[in-house]
Amino acid sequence: MNESMIGIDVRKYFDFGIGTYIQNLLSVYDKQNNHPRTLFVSPNDESLIRQKHQGTIVANLYSKYSLQELFLFSRQITDHKIDLFHVPHYTLPYFLKCKSVVTIHDLIHIRFPEYFTFAQRMYAKSMVKHACSSADIILVDSEFTRQDLLTDFAISPDRVKTIYLGVSDNYSTDVTDIEKKSFLNKYKLTKPYIVYVGNIKPHKNIPVLLKAFAQSGLHHAVDLVFVGGNIESNAKLMNLVHEYKISTSTKNLGRISEKELIAAYQCASLNVLPSRYEGFGFSILEAMKAGIPVIGANAASIPEVMGNAGILFQPENSDELSEALKNVIEDSQVRKDLITRGFENVKKYSWERCASETMHVYQSLLS
Repeated sequence: MNESMIGIDVRKYFDFGIGTYIQNLLSVYDKQNNHPRTLFVSPNDESLIRQKHQGTIVANLYSKYSLQELFLFSRQITDHKIDLFHVPHYTLPYFLKCKSVVTIHDLIHIRFPEYFTFAQRMYAKSMVKHACSSADIILVDSEFTRQDLLTDFAISPDRVKTIYLGVSDNYSTDVTDIEKKSFLNKYKLTKPYIVYVGNIKPHKNIPVLLKAFAQSGLHHAVDLVFVGGNIESNAKLMNLVHEYKISTSTKNLGRISEKELIAAYQCASLNVLPSRYEGFGFSILEAMKAGIPVIGANAASIPEVMGNAGILFQPENSDELSEALKNVIEDSQVRKDLITRGFENVKKYSWERCASETMHVYQSLLS
């Protein structure tokens, strides 16, 4: 194993979801330092990644989703004598001469075609199909995504491995009272609040959350705070906010720093993920790590990742979500129980475990 060279495509190092995956895998690999590896990076990222991570750093000039990355990248991989190449996204280059591992996080291009152009949909479907037929092992983030993949593509089940992602210990870092007060003052959060973290695409099911919040009557004493996607930029959602008369209780923070996100979780009364489709669902675990209760839709990977540590509701049922919101906000014993179970559940999700299991896949192919 020590003589084998592993190559990793890290060109999406600064992307939100996939970037988090890449950054944490590399950080754990750096601590282990048990094998040589070559990191293929975007030229603009080369200096920073060279400072942060071990291994041979190689600039790759081919942009993501280009024909060059599909048909020329393999030559660069061969030139650097790579024995196994890991692509943390579905864009596996053609004509690879080495072993390959590809991570497919979800099938959102296929499940929600309305988000993408015809060309984007066809490209994604053809690339996932190529990855499924050509990669030695396909990694997925959840059993839900594994079954999703096996349903749509002709692939041997033993070539698809579920490896759960991790959650950063940063979310359990104690935020001081002064820091919390500073955060609350900056965003003018004067009441207890429910936090939603994520974008506002249609599958995220925000209309049901808004309706449930209004139905619950909590908006007289509690705010609903959006982090990430800003609903003020969406006319349809803002029309609902005004229709339900919750405009004074709906707050938009937009994209904030990780430090502020940790404060946003720790200052919140609970976290809600109403989404109809998630390949994994980071916010569930971030909230549990931060020590707040979680409510999630009974859909896709959410029940799997949440375990018994949160409250589930049917994603189209605003009445059910409304009752769950009131239950958690108004019953301190329910809150305490959910927090305790959340702390226990989140122990299963560490980047060390994710990296270790991923390394085991490499070893199985190189042995």
